[in-house]
Amino acid sequence: MRDSNIYSFRNVILAVLVVTIVLILYSLIVNVSLEFILNVNFIYVALSLSALLLSLIISSIRLSLLNRELRFVDSLTIWFSSQFISNITPTHSGGEVLRFYAITKITNDSGKNFAIVLYEILLDVLAPNMLALFFAIFYLVVGGNLYCVFPILSSMLIVTLWVSIFLRRKRIYTTILHVIERFSFLRRRFNIGITELNFSDIKLNVLEHAVFISLTLLKIMFASLSVYLAYLAVGVDVEFIHSMVAYLFALSLGIIPLPAGSIGMEAGLSIIKPGAGVVLWRILAYYILTLTCLPFILNLNKRLVIRRSLNK
Repeated sequence: MRDSNIYSFRNVILAVLVVTIVLILYSLIVNVSLEFILNVNFIYVALSLSALLLSLIISSIRLSLLNRELRFVDSLTIWFSSQFISNITPTHSGGEVLRFYAITKITNDSGKNFAIVLYEILLDVLAPNMLALFFAIFYLVVGGNLYCVFPILSSMLIVTLWVSIFLRRKRIYTTILHVIERFSFLRRRFNIGITELNFSDIKLNVLEHAVFISLTLLKIMFASLSVYLAYLAVGVDVEFIHSMVAYLFALSLGIIPLPAGSIGMEAGLSIIKPGAGVVLWRILAYYILTLTCLPFILNLNKRLVIRRSLNK
């Protein structure tokens, strides 16, 4: 990765290539001709994309409430940039690192910002995976869908992993900062000192926790609505609750170490309803959303490069 960029053009091309190959293979397996795009309902397509964007805007609102030093426009830029990075890195990871880096460069409080990003991760990981686990068990026991074993196992793994990380958060944070201090190129990039990890800086009362959990659930609802509208756009009649479960299973199985969770995302959606709806939603959630996020990360990259220049 070039020192002046927070993303790699080569990684972008590689990620797009991998996702495209997976999507083509999936289309062949489920016998979906890409000609279906000519017959989609573009009103539903526009609404589906709008629902996806609203889910990101809700994440931006949540971040701006967690860190009052950030302007909403900064939170918006950071979250859309984070989504771009998530779309070009394995298992949808990488966006969290960018958020920590960008927030720290803007507000200069690494301890507080690490705590904020970790809290965001817990919300975005625990909420959907606990729901996915519940629905997977329900569909397995009541519906006899044996494929639900896969989201059960992946959700349990993800929840266990991140709870373990949270319990060891201070040790992990200290290790990260010591690594940054040890290597000069990381010190130049992050330009932060060893700051104590202090969760008291973001101590929340019960009402505030409820607000942030509600925003997270609202984000999930809008993303699920996007899946529902994508199915409607190709003429597939599906209940909203099934679309939500499909989205949750996709997130759960997206831990597969390929760009944007490829294979896992398609498999998760297909447990409920395979076919053209899956292909269309992946086109919207990957290609269109990545292009939409591109101006945000270009803007963020420019701002952070300027800040690094001023700090030299």
